[in-house]
Amino acid sequence: MRKSSWIVLFCCMLLVACQSPDNSELIEVEDDTELVEFVTTYKKTMIESVNGGHFNDVEPFLMANVSFYHSLRRYVNDLHSDGASKELKEFQVNHVYEDDVGDYYVDAFESVVIHYSNEFEEIERYIRFEINRLNNGSLRIVTIREREE
Repeated sequence: MRKSSWIVLFCCMLLVACQSPDNSELIEVEDDTELVEFVTTYKKTMIESVNGGHFNDVEPFLMANVSFYHSLRRYVNDLHSDGASKELKEFQVNHVYEDDVGDYYVDAFESVVIHYSNEFEEIERYIRFEINRLNNGSLRIVTIREREE
C-alpha cells in the first residue's frame, strides 16, 4: 500500500475513533450534580466571556490546545470584535453519561440570542459536552457537538 493510502486510512480511522459514542455504549450517571453544575457554570461564563471579551475567564473549563479550544477562542474574539453580545435564554441538562474509561458526556438543550448592531440571531439546539477528568480531579471540556434530539 502506498504511503498516501496509509495516511488516508489512518485519518479515516481517527475520525471514526473521535466520534461521540452511541448512548447504548454509555452508562447514565446517577449523581450528576457536579457535572450539571460544571456545564451550567461554563455556559454562563462563556456568555460573559463573549460580552466582556475576556476569553481567559472560560479557559479553566477547557482542555487546552485541542481544536475546540482554539475554535472557541476565535469565536469569542470575533463576536466581541464585531460588537456582538450574547444572551442565554435557556439552558437545560437532559442526561449525563459516562463511558467505560471514565469520560463524561453531558446532553443539554440551549437557547441563545446573539445581538449584532442591527439584527439578532436566535439559536436553539441540542448539544453534547465531551468532558475529561484530569489527574488532579478537575473537569475539562474537550469539545461540544450539536446532536439530534
